[in-house]
Amino acid sequence: MITTRRPRRTTTLATLMLASLILIATGGVATASRPPNRGTDSHARRGQLISATLLQRLSRRSVATELAGARLGPGDPALGAQAVRDGIDAYRVVYRTVTADGLPTRASGLVVFPLVGAGRLRIVVYGHGTSGDRVDAPSSFGLDANQDGIEGRWSSELFGSAGFAVAEPDYLGMGEGVGRPEYMVAKSEASAALDLLRAAAVLAARHRDRLDRGVLATGFSEGGAAAMAFGRLLQQSTDPSFQLQALAPVSGPYDLSGAQLPGMFNGDVAPAVAPYYIAYTLTAWNPLYHLYATPNAAFRAPYAARIEALFGGSYQDSKIEASLPTSLATLLTARLLAVIRHPTGVF
Repeated sequence: MITTRRPRRTTTLATLMLASLILIATGGVATASRPPNRGTDSHARRGQLISATLLQRLSRRSVATELAGARLGPGDPALGAQAVRDGIDAYRVVYRTVTADGLPTRASGLVVFPLVGAGRLRIVVYGHGTSGDRVDAPSSFGLDANQDGIEGRWSSELFGSAGFAVAEPDYLGMGEGVGRPEYMVAKSEASAALDLLRAAAVLAARHRDRLDRGVLATGFSEGGAAAMAFGRLLQQSTDPSFQLQALAPVSGPYDLSGAQLPGMFNGDVAPAVAPYYIAYTLTAWNPLYHLYATPNAAFRAPYAARIEALFGGSYQDSKIEASLPTSLATLLTARLLAVIRHPTGVF
């Protein structure tokens, strides 16, 4: 159950390292990769690499110094540099994929390679946690005003410096992607991850590396659910280039109707963050599933007039939080509140 909205601030060292240890321990024997086979894909251009920009080359010492002081929250232990063995190259990748409706679109993500010379690399696909700000995504690979890693930076440094290639999708509508964020849409989160993996294989060849066929998948919070969906997609895929080898999702919203929604009303989800989750989900899902005709049918005044803009990817989370009430009853119309309590019809 998610009880907070900023997972990278509130999780512990143990959760991130648990994913790392499970993936490393269950990785098995590496096998040679083959170029992506798109012959069975109806979208022949999916996974096509549009551009790759080297954001930073960090030495082993630089990565170790940053992780030695990196803390996920006040009072938390430092992530530490115990597993740092290599420096890394971090790339912003823009590539072709499809929306949840199957329409062609452009997306972005972060791809990281360890500086170990030409060789064959195991790859970790990591799904990041919830953010309403399209800049707060892995492909930014930056530090915020508090010198904390933007979503995806520290996780990519942890895996990359340990000798793995890393692919971290921004999700559709985030980073350099186009359109509104497709928040908590499992179908597009999974397809975006697979198409980023295909683009990463092309970039790896340019980097004088090769990706192993066996894929290690993990993620935290929203990324946990995204990792589960991605793992299922790999199991169902007929593309022989990639195969799921290990899956370690952490603290994700896996059961929306059975756990997350009841938690909004029984106190398991902190009341102050419930409006953020609900509003983000409704505004992201409405274009796909037609949940309400107009914002006024779902949200009370004055929130209806600005709710879609708030979750369009252009506002920092602090601004979104300040613009929302602290209770669902104040945010939602009586009809929407009732149908969320007891989902019926299209819900």
